[in-house]
Amino acid sequence: MTRPTTYRILAILAVILAAAAPPLAAAQTGAPTGPTGPMSNPSSFTPDSTFATRFGIEGLGANLVLNQGQGWALAASGQNLTNIDPLSGALINDVANPISPATAITHDLAEQGLLLIDLQNLQEQARRQAEEAREQREEDGITTERRENPGTPEEWELKHFSTCGHETNAGYRARIEVVDAFEQLCRDAENAGINLRINSAYRDPAHQKQLYDRAVERYGSHAAARRWVAYSDGETCTSMHCAGIAIDVALTHDPATEPWLHQTVGCLNPGGHATLGTDTCTAEQETIQRVQLYGLIFPLTHEPWHMEWGLSTTATTTPDCNPPASLSIPAQIGAIFRCRLAQTGITGPEADRIVAEAVTVARCESSWNPEAIVFSGRYINEPHPRTGYRYTARGVFQFIRDTADTYIDGGWDQADDPVRNIDAAARLYLDQRNAGNRGWEPWACANPTDGFQTSSVLPNWPGGPDQLPTWAHDY
Repeated sequence: MTRPTTYRILAILAVILAAAAPPLAAAQTGAPTGPTGPMSNPSSFTPDSTFATRFGIEGLGANLVLNQGQGWALAASGQNLTNIDPLSGALINDVANPISPATAITHDLAEQGLLLIDLQNLQEQARRQAEEAREQREEDGITTERRENPGTPEEWELKHFSTCGHETNAGYRARIEVVDAFEQLCRDAENAGINLRINSAYRDPAHQKQLYDRAVERYGSHAAARRWVAYSDGETCTSMHCAGIAIDVALTHDPATEPWLHQTVGCLNPGGHATLGTDTCTAEQETIQRVQLYGLIFPLTHEPWHMEWGLSTTATTTPDCNPPASLSIPAQIGAIFRCRLAQTGITGPEADRIVAEAVTVARCESSWNPEAIVFSGRYINEPHPRTGYRYTARGVFQFIRDTADTYIDGGWDQADDPVRNIDAAARLYLDQRNAGNRGWEPWACANPTDGFQTSSVLPNWPGGPDQLPTWAHDY
């Protein structure tokens, strides 16, 4: 529940985020966002029917005009790709190992809207599927409030593949968005007469440890083993299979599989501009492989069967201060808070933590109900049982009248508009931070007052939990 406040800080902090490593040649910033022009350097590459249909290519040498979707905003603050964690999308201030050229190219394709998958919809659907799976587990009496192994997905973030490609594929699992992207790749492969059979996908750390231990026995030392098999001690795991984003496909059952998956389908110019529809690239250009149009990459030259998801696996919405009403309330919170935080230079892990806190506070305040009145619906039109006071608070973040009139666009009358309510909460939070506070002081769920709460829902506050719940990190 918010209290009146007079803090109105209008200055916007400049974003000062410098890359700690030189940018990769294939990861230049400032890539064009308009439609790609005429196809250059036509060669012997002949697009298949799926490629031609989606990109409007009628024949070799034709103009290549692409539908420019919104794509995936890698970093609203315009950070160089070497500063972005490809798994979490978080900012890395000390980059020891910049992302690979293949991953950088896939990011560039996504930014230009050139993927063969609807990435924004795929990420949102993955988030919703994970939310439904988690809720089902809770209904079944299975709850998990924290991640036991960071970097390893929870059960509700995993999904089984279909029988596309081979009936045994349905026995494997991976991250939801990875499965959904692969399914589209698999269907297009079938249309081209290629059946993609999976040999391995998600592995838990214990399984990976077995593989690593066998490698130690085979190669004679840990140093030799780690050249070929990712390390796992049974809890922590460095394999992307444990992260749920790697898929091994069979290459021997059909000789056409490997060349189809690895086929060069375009080139990326040094400035980041992609030219699709050619298989001949100059020395200055990076080649674009077919699978990269589906958000996938082949990162290991010695394992041509090992593909990985090359984009963020964090199912969050692109930062947007005015997100569509079709998004869930927590997804709207994530989008709006990330947008306002980025405007003041707060990105990466710090923004991730603030968003997780915001989602947690809102759930406590209103159960994410934009029409909630008076602290989760309690004490409506009745005095507080202990203090005798009558309270009036409305919306996702439970604004009282005075604070609503100060922060909400349209004032108190618009307090039940979720976008306006959430945006007001983000600006109030930032004003509190700029005033030297932590930010969540006005909310009873974070700073218990007036007898409403006996403890905070946030960690590191008096009486709060040790850490935020797992679901709070989904947005």
